[in-house]
Amino acid sequence: MSLIWADWLQERDLGRLVQHPLLQALTRNEASLNTLKTLLIQHSHYSQYFTRYLCALMGQLDNANDVLALMENLREEMGVNDGSSTTHAEIFQRTLRVLDLVPAVHAVLPQTQDMIDTMMAHCKSPDALTGLAAMCLGAEAIVPLIYRPILHALQYFGYGEDATEFFSLHIEEDEDHALTMLTIMNQLTQEQPVRRDLAANVGRELIERRIAMFDAIWLQSQTEPSPIPELRAETHFSSADFWHVSNRLQVHLPARLNHSQVMETRTGNTPFLLPASPF
Repeated sequence: MSLIWADWLQERDLGRLVQHPLLQALTRNEASLNTLKTLLIQHSHYSQYFTRYLCALMGQLDNANDVLALMENLREEMGVNDGSSTTHAEIFQRTLRVLDLVPAVHAVLPQTQDMIDTMMAHCKSPDALTGLAAMCLGAEAIVPLIYRPILHALQYFGYGEDATEFFSLHIEEDEDHALTMLTIMNQLTQEQPVRRDLAANVGRELIERRIAMFDAIWLQSQTEPSPIPELRAETHFSSADFWHVSNRLQVHLPARLNHSQVMETRTGNTPFLLPASPF
């Protein structure tokens, strides 16, 4: 990350995040597709409230210019500042559809709920600095560290732009959002070391909540039954893939051929019956 964050984010905390086994497994192509899907489901539970976090935070700001600055972020999320009416939430929903995921049928992990509640509480705080720190240091600034491994894993499993656009888009844009929030944070903490420490601690708290969520996802992936090795999307077979074929094959007559006019034909007055099975 840029050195601009050195005074706000501790290298130790960032290291624990980047070196987390879950993100490392995604980066090294060692995570299963089920693990990736579990991560996306839990991230969906958390991120569905993003505009609410942002609106709650904006409601605590006293300076109209600061509100307008964050409004640009909200406009991007709502898809109304680039000539498109497609919201970022809709782009993420497209990712979920491509992977055939319906988060509503999956429970929110307690650790994910803790992160949701912590983020919302800080964004609703009358002290706008805590909401800014939670959103800036605990979310926007660290997006590239989290989204790059996810983007890599999606590409590894063969998914195209419909699945990856959300993550590539936010890797490019969220640093700008973080810098906008950082400007406001600098104004609110100017020559006030105690306030700066408060903001840094809030950012650390949100990183801890996210690591706890990753811990729960990783633990679940390690304890789930080991399935038959998953095939990547858009897989191409070769002779090296014959081990996927069972050594006890069963032959069946296609259902469309199992019809009376097919099974019984006549030659003159003599009926000719086809066998019900080829063997």
